Amino acid sequence: MYKYMLLLFLSLGIHSHFVPLKITTSPSPHNISTLVREIIGLLNKTQENSRENFTTPTNITCPTCSHKYTNEFIRELHKIKHDQHVLGVERDMEVLKEDCPFLKKAPHNHLPCESTKRDFGTFKEDLKKFVSWIYERNICNKAQQMDKVDTCLQNITVLP
Repeated sequence: MYKYMLLLFLSLGIHSHFVPLKITTSPSPHNISTLVREIIGLLNKTQENSRENFTTPTNITCPTCSHKYTNEFIRELHKIKHDQHVLGVERDMEVLKEDCPFLKKAPHNHLPCESTKRDFGTFKEDLKKFVSWIYERNICNKAQQMDKVDTCLQNITVLP
């Protein structure tokens, strides 16, 4: 009788080796802090010697313009095709935009967003400040409506 029990257990053990494990994968959102660190690290490695000027925001910490500035940074990064680090930054900015609904669309009531042309070094520093600001303000994790976001009025001086 013990032989049969032993054979039964062995056959169950052998059978389990041939049955594939059922693995379920669920899409997990990218970690915003990891993306920000990677973007800044890649920007630090970038050695662009372009004489071309790049469009960069005049007020990178304007929540109501963050959607426009994200698209603007991506568009300007796309101009530089020969630097692998810049291509990585562009890819990570696209992922950041996808993972952060706040950066996807404009609020209904926003002020005009201003930009200017600057050299690549200034553009690169502004982009670092922008992604750091996104992370520090925890913009991507806040459950707030786009219409109720604070505006950039604190930077405007109103004269009596």
